[in-house]
Amino acid sequence: MSTSEDSATNKEICMPGIHLEQQKEKVEHKKGRCWCCWETCETRENALIRVCRGCKDPDLQFIHQQCIDAYLSKLPPREHDPDDLGMNNQQHWDPNHVPRQERAVRFSCSRCKDAYIVYEKPVALVTAVMHDAYLSRAVLLLLLSTLVVFLSCSYSWYYETFVVPQKLMFDVWLPFGHSFQLGLTFFAGLMLCLCYFLCVFTYYLLKDFFKSEVSRHVKAAM
Repeated sequence: MSTSEDSATNKEICMPGIHLEQQKEKVEHKKGRCWCCWETCETRENALIRVCRGCKDPDLQFIHQQCIDAYLSKLPPREHDPDDLGMNNQQHWDPNHVPRQERAVRFSCSRCKDAYIVYEKPVALVTAVMHDAYLSRAVLLLLLSTLVVFLSCSYSWYYETFVVPQKLMFDVWLPFGHSFQLGLTFFAGLMLCLCYFLCVFTYYLLKDFFKSEVSRHVKAAM
């Protein structure tokens, strides 16, 4: 009897991969599923965590880190509370960079009402624009158009100054047969000013639109 137990133990030691796989399955089974995506797999970057300690149902206890962060980040903006204190999130602290100040906000679980801390930081304007495919393409088209007009204006000024010692003119026709002449460089300069105005107007419009965008991150409950 002892010999069979020793041989079984030796087989388990000689096959650590199977033993580790069994332990992993037990841990995953113990953690349960993510109540957001209903998946049991997890990685180091996207682990299954418990946000609160009040929920006792195994199917409602665990959630992926990225799932809860994405869920909280899509919630509407919250009013500033005097009890919300800004603090440094030391979880990803790097000694080569200055730690960024983050706003700590108290959230409550909608089921058990258990409180937990969520870290908020504003989303950069470029990041917010790039998340929308159509908006990012429209902004890129505006920037490229401004660049083309700027190059055209520069080339027109160079051509009139150094290539031909005269101004290039073209006719602008109005209704009822009226017309007048307009300088090519002057017209290009007007279009460049219009493009600059559109760029500045778009910048402040997007800045005001995305001013409430925040990225939220929650730490696992200990």
